[in-house]
Amino acid sequence: MAKQPSIKDIHTAVSSAGRLGAGLRTNGHGDIGLEDVLAAAMLMNVGLTNDTQLAEAALAWSTGTAQDDEEGDA
Repeated sequence: MAKQPSIKDIHTAVSSAGRLGAGLRTNGHGDIGLEDVLAAAMLMNVGLTNDTQLAEAALAWSTGTAQDDEEGDA
């Protein structure tokens, strides 16, 4: 069985995806969010995560964090 991604690796992937999404938005490439970038990385198994398991973990972490923030605002 493959080793689970560390929290540090997940945070690094989320940070990288956020910077990539911000750069794309700034350069006129549409409304590309963190989840979009992580989902693309997961499908393509490239670059900022370099493995599907890390991309899935980062996507789950970012989605869970976003939901927690929204619930806190209610």
